[in-house]
Amino acid sequence: MSRYLVEQITRIQNELSSCSDALLEIESRLNIKKSPLQKCEQPFDFLVKRDDLIHPIISGNKWRKLKYSLLDYLKRYHRRDIPLVSFGGAYSNHLHALGYACHRLDIPFIAVIRGDELHSES
Repeated sequence: MSRYLVEQITRIQNELSSCSDALLEIESRLNIKKSPLQKCEQPFDFLVKRDDLIHPIISGNKWRKLKYSLLDYLKRYHRRDIPLVSFGGAYSNHLHALGYACHRLDIPFIAVIRGDELHSES
């Protein structure tokens, strides 16, 4: 293997290790749990991955979607002087979960609420 490839593989391994440690730190600060498998036996044997048990606010696909964005933000903006901005509807679970995560991680956050859901005429 060429020296260049060895250097690149080493660099990538170091980055992945660093990201893994940072992600564990984020999960710890947010009190994120592992999603257990639950065995069900009726009407046949199968396993259910209980993503609803990850966290009461940041559960399931919301955590999977947000964790790398939060990790990237913290890596790029360690001084946290630039707010994280996200868009969502008036009743957006995404904005609720992201707002909670930003609050717990001391990240400035701006939620842009779009749509006419709150107008009494609609």
